[in-house]
Amino acid sequence: MALQLFKIETVDVASPVSSVTFSNIPQTYSDLKLVASVRSNRAAAEDGFGITVNSASSGYTYRVLSSNGTSASNASTSFEQIWVARVNGNTTTANAFAHVDVLFPNYTSSNAKTYSVDGATESNTVEGYITFSTVAQSSTSAITSLTVQTINGTVGTNSSFTLYGVL
Repeated sequence: MALQLFKIETVDVASPVSSVTFSNIPQTYSDLKLVASVRSNRAAAEDGFGITVNSASSGYTYRVLSSNGTSASNASTSFEQIWVARVNGNTTTANAFAHVDVLFPNYTSSNAKTYSVDGATESNTVEGYITFSTVAQSSTSAITSLTVQTINGTVGTNSSFTLYGVL
């Protein structure tokens, strides 16, 4: 059977916001996929990008591998949200956005959840980053809402987020 993506919702950011929430997520797909084109208004070359599942403020552990082509960093920790990737900050090239892809397999399962993330920043003025993350969440509840935000700034104008159901 071929993989099929069904668009659930797209949110285009018209002016800076603190976060974007997808709520009342249908429970009819096997997996979820979030695709983001995002930029932070943080006055820096980069910012972190985070996701909160079902408004849960704990229960996440993750491993992040990030590289700018010169050096790599590896982090593992528990956190109040899923810190998934690096995104462009306000001092990088104008109109350059990071791409972030998140897969939420078996999101309706009554088991603990795992997620996979890949992201890439783009810039003509500083080194870009590629980020790969794996996340585990101890919650056994089905995913019904996702909130995305930047960690130190606000989600920038013209950022776009699309949530897909996967069959």
